[in-house]
Amino acid sequence: MSKACEYKVVDQELLLGFYKKLLWDRILPHIPDRITPNAITVTGQVMVGIAVLLAYAATQTSDWLFPFSSLFLLGYLTADNLDGPHARRTGQSSPLGEFLDHGLDGLASGAVLICTALTLRVTGWWMVALCVLGSIGFIVSFWEQTRRGVLIIPEMGATEGITLLILMQTTVVLSRSAPWMSFNPHDFTNVATLIMCFVLFGYTLAIIPPVWRVAKARILPWEILPIIALTAPYMLFVLRGANPLYPSIAVSVYAANFVCRAITLRHHAREINVVRVTDAIALIPIFGLAGRWFPVDHWAALSMVLALMHYGVNLALGIRGLDPATKPVEARQ
Repeated sequence: MSKACEYKVVDQELLLGFYKKLLWDRILPHIPDRITPNAITVTGQVMVGIAVLLAYAATQTSDWLFPFSSLFLLGYLTADNLDGPHARRTGQSSPLGEFLDHGLDGLASGAVLICTALTLRVTGWWMVALCVLGSIGFIVSFWEQTRRGVLIIPEMGATEGITLLILMQTTVVLSRSAPWMSFNPHDFTNVATLIMCFVLFGYTLAIIPPVWRVAKARILPWEILPIIALTAPYMLFVLRGANPLYPSIAVSVYAANFVCRAITLRHHAREINVVRVTDAIALIPIFGLAGRWFPVDHWAALSMVLALMHYGVNLALGIRGLDPATKPVEARQ
């Protein structure tokens, strides 16, 4: 692939123009040139992590922590949409910047999904199913980027998802945790249940277009099937009674790990294997579920730790292997 590093972005998000006009275009000129785009990226990731912690604390203590979670979510969304424009404005675009932006976004995507589940009081296998579908959708988008050289962000993307999440958190506070804002899989007149079904259905539909476009480009879509084979087993932990947060984090990290490897190999003009044997490392603890040596939560937590360690290795290798001084590789549409 002679131009393996080049790609373009087609951002179709419905609320992108609204936020740019209202907020981001006003902030961008005031960002000092000495602040690096990568610093903005990392700051955004810290913010989304804090947002999840606040949402979790809200479920354990007071709903009035949700507004603070919303503020940090908005901070992440702002940082995620300013790092690229700031890089182009100051001439600091680089493969390393793309790697950090998209490679870390996998974690942020999972964080938003978990935050959604916490806000709606979604537990059990429903939470893991949400993270599995979201992770597959995230992976498929970057799989298309790798195969076709185009990263297409759909109409209902991160901007719309986080906006919906902020509205949900606000509603929970204003309604004083009304029962209709707590997920109940047995009551489909429940608002939270309807929102959850809508989100699950939306993620399911979002997986289809990238696969279809890649298939139209005469690239066999069957190579994406192993991804499902490596995400679905995380459901086994929670079906055996494990805390759903552990497998939810693990499967989100797997998605981030895939994107890190895909970007690194693409910049080195090497063919990308969709699945490697090492990707199954985090699933080894599943075999422990057959025994009685340790509690189920311990095996699920071990799976999460192994996923994080594997991701950390690929993240470090990617940072080391990409030259931050390289000229821009992205052509944005």
